[in-house]
Amino acid sequence: MKKNLFRAIIAFILAGISMALGIIMIPKVTDVGNTILLIVIGVILLIYVYYYLLVKVAKKSSGVVLILTLIEMIVLTIIAVTCILSDVLNMTIITEGVQILGLAFWIRGVVESFRAYYYRGSTTTKYPVYKVFLNVTLITVGTWFFISSIVSNAILVWSLAVVFVIASIALIIWGILKLKK
Repeated sequence: MKKNLFRAIIAFILAGISMALGIIMIPKVTDVGNTILLIVIGVILLIYVYYYLLVKVAKKSSGVVLILTLIEMIVLTIIAVTCILSDVLNMTIITEGVQILGLAFWIRGVVESFRAYYYRGSTTTKYPVYKVFLNVTLITVGTWFFISSIVSNAILVWSLAVVFVIASIALIIWGILKLKK
């Protein structure tokens, strides 16, 4: 019973924070939506770098692919930190959220393409064709996102605000269900 009560309280606290962020991010309410968007993108990039790429490096990378993955980690970490500190530093490398995501997609596609190139001579491990298609898709989509302004920051801010509100509602429902147990 205490465990469910604790989880419900945590869910309600997170729901309140999520709802507040969702309302604050709406462009017609305040103008901090772009700052919050860059912070969220920076945090997502850091999670990607240190919970996906670091595990990938620790498991099976070697040689040129290891060096390229480490370069990817360093570049994405620099971009993520500048996104998070963009308001404090008054300086960002890239100001559009979709360009940051495009750069991350492009870098991942290029590194995986090099991985496919270096696996091609291996007789024990063959690189799957679907991964080659995925790499080309990542490079293409990343380039498209980086060059074109297909999605503006305003659309991303609205989308993230809606996601925060929906997450808040889901957390409230989950908390109520935990209280009923």
